[in-house]
Amino acid sequence: MHHTNSILATFIVLFRIALTQTYNIQTPPFFLYLVSDDADFQGKFLSPCHIGAGESTLCYNSASNISSDPSLYTYALNTTADEPTDPSAEIYGAPGVLTWNLPYNGNQFESIPMSFVPARSVSGVALLDFEPGPASGGTQIAFDDNNFMNVQTVFANATETGLVYGSSNEAYYRWYMCNATEPPGDYNYWTLSWDLSSATPADSSCCAVQVWRMFMPQAGQPNP
Repeated sequence: MHHTNSILATFIVLFRIALTQTYNIQTPPFFLYLVSDDADFQGKFLSPCHIGAGESTLCYNSASNISSDPSLYTYALNTTADEPTDPSAEIYGAPGVLTWNLPYNGNQFESIPMSFVPARSVSGVALLDFEPGPASGGTQIAFDDNNFMNVQTVFANATETGLVYGSSNEAYYRWYMCNATEPPGDYNYWTLSWDLSSATPADSSCCAVQVWRMFMPQAGQPNP
């Protein structure tokens, strides 16, 4: 078990961005929308939910609940000025850092990055954690040419014996909605999670979903 945990930790570390890069080019704001065979999640929007001091993760919400102030539920992708060198970026998208504007002091905001962190339970998934800090400390994600959110890497899986490498950059869509309690007894919620292997998560509550990007209408544009 200790060996497995160390491999999973390595899996997450290898998703981290090189700290020398500056992710200062930001897309227009967008919503994150769930696509799922499960009617409980299909058509729901992802919204930040509080899990600790200055920390949030992604829970789900209905469109009616976010319509009062949509700007609180939008995100952006921060990328670098460097052009992607991998030709797969044309299909899978250029990787960057998912950010959200954390409101504070009434009318002020701080753009904070998302990072994968291992769930405290033995579930085989990572939570998406928004916490104040530089964008260079976030986890790379991307959106493909159909606007579905993915994670790209050159290896496929963490196994008991080590990392299994692929031959080229690939995109993975291992998103699940899982029922989580973090820390035990403090918060209970359904949260977007990332499966750390190609197997079904050990947590039986997890339900497979896809995450679709919907850009927020700009002035003069119709609603989607």
